Amino acid sequence: MKPDLWQPIAKHIQELQQWIKRLDNLIANKTQESNRIKGTVPKVVSHIQRHIDFLNIEIKEVEQLIADHIKQHKDLEDKHELLSSIPGVGDKTIAIVLAFLDAGNFNSAKQVAAFVGLNPKPRLSGSSVHGVSRISNTGDLDLRKAFYMPAVVSIRFNPIIKAFYQRLINEEKPKMVAVIAAMRKLLHIIYGILKTRTLFNTNIQMI
Repeated sequence: MKPDLWQPIAKHIQELQQWIKRLDNLIANKTQESNRIKGTVPKVVSHIQRHIDFLNIEIKEVEQLIADHIKQHKDLEDKHELLSSIPGVGDKTIAIVLAFLDAGNFNSAKQVAAFVGLNPKPRLSGSSVHGVSRISNTGDLDLRKAFYMPAVVSIRFNPIIKAFYQRLINEEKPKMVAVIAAMRKLLHIIYGILKTRTLFNTNIQMI
């Protein structure tokens, strides 16, 4: 065995990761404050709302800082342009991919799916190995969650994902199974675009 030598994460990628984590923390704080409003007396609600308004300002500022950071680094900007061509994939998802998913570290889309934890795993039932498939639940949970909403949007607006999802539904697959499969398909598309450095098209090949 001759594994590749360990390479440290580039400083501008580390900074992007930290900004994204900061954004996630701000959004989580906003959600917590919003949940406190129900059943709270008006004077306290007013105080909570002032904090929510402040958090909204901070969230917009960090989102802009992330966008500026990507523009300031050509490798990130070039990848952002490629990923922006995918219907259903927005700036937040692109930033997460750029920060936490280096396509160059993988040899296939299956490896990427396993890294994220979207690879299917057969469920054993007694002595049978023909149980219902489910995701492996390995990999990075936060990264896996980041593909849920983009997949839902892609089911509506991405022609490849839409056709794929509809075929699964027509085969009477459970809705959540079809959504997870759409997440995996979207991840495959993202990997293919980054690996081949080509813009999205309906004839894109999965690799």
